[in-house]
Amino acid sequence: MNTDKPLTREDVERLLQDAGSSTKLVLNGCDLGGIDLSGLDLSSASLDGANLRHANLNSANLVLAYLSKADLSGADLSGTDLSGVDLGQANLGQADLSEVNPGNFVTNLFRGRINRRSYLVGGLASNSAFLVAILIFSHLPIHTDLAAIVGVVALLLVWVVVVLFSISLMIRRFHDFNKGGSYIKKDSTMRHHTHD
Repeated sequence: MNTDKPLTREDVERLLQDAGSSTKLVLNGCDLGGIDLSGLDLSSASLDGANLRHANLNSANLVLAYLSKADLSGADLSGTDLSGVDLGQANLGQADLSEVNPGNFVTNLFRGRINRRSYLVGGLASNSAFLVAILIFSHLPIHTDLAAIVGVVALLLVWVVVVLFSISLMIRRFHDFNKGGSYIKKDSTMRHHTHD
């Protein structure tokens, strides 16, 4: 796709239709400056480095969209759903962010995308945290049964948090490949049938 030529709303709608799904829409580095994209479903679309200066994204669905390094300066994002959106290094200068839905901590934990480095660092950090918790627990003096129970419960809580965080890392890494949970299920089913 020619990223030098500015796109129109009609171009984006045609590309959405050709892709069959917004999850397959790739507009990395495209010039979308000043165009009206209001109300469009751009969920999970890849807009890395796109020029969206002064674009109208009012009430657009940008859930899980990849907007890293995108220029959104002066864009109208009012009423937009930004749950799980990757805005790493995006320029939001003078953007209208009124009534934006940023999602909540729990939903954002399983939304968005991460690159390989973030995935590896996050996995290393979560597993290190669990090892530190085990070391701390193993060196605590336990004089009563109640202290032992409290220690085990605290260790289990740390383990649950580490497991949930690890699952969120895997899900967000799959999102970076435009794959979701249904892909994992299909892939394992296909492998099972090919080995029969």
